[in-house]
Amino acid sequence: MEKKKVKRANQQDNEKLEWIVSLMSVYLSEWEHRDTLFWSQIFKLFYGCAIISFVPNLSGYLNLSIPRYVHSIVFPVIGIIFSLFSLYVTFGYASRLKASGDTYRKLMSELPKEFRQEKVCELQYGNIEYGKLFSARLGIILPSIMFLSLITINLIIIIYS
Repeated sequence: MEKKKVKRANQQDNEKLEWIVSLMSVYLSEWEHRDTLFWSQIFKLFYGCAIISFVPNLSGYLNLSIPRYVHSIVFPVIGIIFSLFSLYVTFGYASRLKASGDTYRKLMSELPKEFRQEKVCELQYGNIEYGKLFSARLGIILPSIMFLSLITINLIIIIYS
């Protein structure tokens, strides 16, 4: 009788593990899709902001004629507005990506300890803990640097034009 209970418990544990692994596979594919979409959108938005900002400077090189009634300061202003909008959109994409990753990590915590993935922020080398170095979200830091640098360049263009 006891063997049947143990066998049934092991079978239920195995079914639970299979269910968790299949769910993890679904969330990992979602995370990969969101990550690819996130970075492609960031660079598209960044290049769009940069092109809008530098149109007056590139007009002679690209043989573009800008109408005389359009002041050259309009393009950096539009670049700043578009950069702020892009930063907002980027934070939205980053929060969705983080939520997907958090769900994946929650599922991973349900696995037995020997099957869990080791986290980079838990690594130690001697007395040095790397948690603070790797806990920052690259998906927030890099786009912020990109778009804030464009905003700064646009402000410099506005001030000196």
